[in-house]
Amino acid sequence: MYGLARFFAYGGSYHNSYMLTGGNNYVLKAGGEVVTAFAPDTVIDNLLLRHEPRFSFYQKFFLAMQGFANDLMSHPIARAIPLNGTTVHDHPQRSRYNDPVELSLTSCYQYPEPHQTWTQKSNADGSFSLSPASNPSMCVTTSVLAHPTLANCDGQDDQSWTVNTTTHQIISKKMEPCRMPANKGKKCHLCFDNSGGSSMDLWDCKSGSATTNQEFAIDGKLIEYDGQCVTVSGSGPSPQGSGVEAHIYGNLAFVSNYLEFTTMTIDFKGHSLYMPNETIVMMNMSSGEIVFNSSVVTPPMEMANRETETPVQEIELTNWGYLAEEVGYGSITHGMTTSPEQLNITDNDSDYLWYMGKISGKGNLKVQGMGDGTMTYSYVNGKLVNSSTMIEDGDHDVDILSVAMGLYNGGVGPTSVKGVKSISLGNSNTADFKTAWMNKGETEEYFNPANKPAWMPISGLKSDAALVWMKATFDMPKDIVVPSGGGAAQPNQTAVVLDLSGLNKGAVYVNGFNIGRYYLIVGQCEGECAPPQHGSHCFIHWKGCGRPTQHLYHIPFHLLLPTDNQVVMFEESTMLHPRDLTAVKVNILHDHPDFD
Repeated sequence: MYGLARFFAYGGSYHNSYMLTGGNNYVLKAGGEVVTAFAPDTVIDNLLLRHEPRFSFYQKFFLAMQGFANDLMSHPIARAIPLNGTTVHDHPQRSRYNDPVELSLTSCYQYPEPHQTWTQKSNADGSFSLSPASNPSMCVTTSVLAHPTLANCDGQDDQSWTVNTTTHQIISKKMEPCRMPANKGKKCHLCFDNSGGSSMDLWDCKSGSATTNQEFAIDGKLIEYDGQCVTVSGSGPSPQGSGVEAHIYGNLAFVSNYLEFTTMTIDFKGHSLYMPNETIVMMNMSSGEIVFNSSVVTPPMEMANRETETPVQEIELTNWGYLAEEVGYGSITHGMTTSPEQLNITDNDSDYLWYMGKISGKGNLKVQGMGDGTMTYSYVNGKLVNSSTMIEDGDHDVDILSVAMGLYNGGVGPTSVKGVKSISLGNSNTADFKTAWMNKGETEEYFNPANKPAWMPISGLKSDAALVWMKATFDMPKDIVVPSGGGAAQPNQTAVVLDLSGLNKGAVYVNGFNIGRYYLIVGQCEGECAPPQHGSHCFIHWKGCGRPTQHLYHIPFHLLLPTDNQVVMFEESTMLHPRDLTAVKVNILHDHPDFD
């Protein structure tokens, strides 16, 4: 919020906040394979619950802006008023260098810019270290091999550099694992390298005409490449002046400490302000009240006074029943075709397409899919098999259920394909299949409460049975008002979710509406940072390692009825674990759930 408040202090009039609210992809709208929720860590999460204290922090800023709207709109853009402040030396400073900071190429500024000014400290062997004037205690290192980054200076070889005055390459003293695939397993000297635009990389030092994008000129205290200067990433021009200033709009004052590392105390209009580095406060000039402070994040009063989170209300699912899906059934069929492409047939009206063929031989059945993200389940002579199942010699009927699971969020085009290309068994193979789609449950709409199919008692369902439809019902608690005809908006801080922890993979419907795919595969965490990761900075840390990526599925409140809400699940597979219906329940949440 510091940057946003500074923007308005300098006269900014419009700001678009991207994705302050999370959400869900219902029906078949989810891209990139399966998970329906997106942005669960936003100010308002995907369940429409406040993510505190983040929500109250944003709310306080926007309410302050709203309260002084007349002052902001009726006064011209304020000029910065330099202030005098006192440096606080005994306070632990916040620093953007707690994480590795990369270097990039930006326009060379017309005045000495600390983020672009570099100091060379010579070593006894003729090499040198490189430090930015904005933070002389940091040195450029090869410790993050992909990019030149800053780390605390320690005199080690990974912070030592030399210059080839003929080729103008800046070369690491330490030899690191080579980056070029052809040199895999070898050690190389790494050079500053430009891969295009403002990006800077570390790459195997090149020779001959290939050095063009490694020619960096050290000109005094600047390091230049093709008219641009090497700069500490994420840093604009350093503000000129004392480091503290005010902008006044009528009764509203923005008071800023824009220094990067230094905490200050400021006397302003008879008030002493304690301001950590890069802090802005908004003050009511009439009363002296601080209406917003970017360095103070506190939970709302109701949370501060609460010893524990509001307990989750669990609603038991009752009236269970099931129906088995028919292997190979589809109400729409196509004749024999070579390698039929799935989406061209189904037009994404269903995730499922049966591929039906014949093959002779023995051994393990192998399925070659097409495109990325397609999953398949193979049935030989009506029985489910996997890649390790030994099939006896003979003539076999093969039914393969292909599950499309959505398309990627980008790069989709005419070459985007799904489905089964071919199958092989021993020395036999075929790519010729009949296809069928809209399975029996979809065709007869088992999920529609009005249809009332003849559900079988759940006691007859085996925990490892695949291709099954399951039904259950639940009533809403009396203390939550739900109109008899549904259609109500979600109450404040009340989310109704399905916990599908006991299931495997499939789709789920509530009162006839498809609330999305589910897939309870355990998520794996690799490295410190979760994607997307740009460079070495960790924008998102992993959460919930060793647990499914998503196990809570949001039920839109307008779907709900006071009683007899119907939940229908189509379980494709039990490949992850035996099904446990006792773990499937409806929860009512009043706080942002803890995913750690």
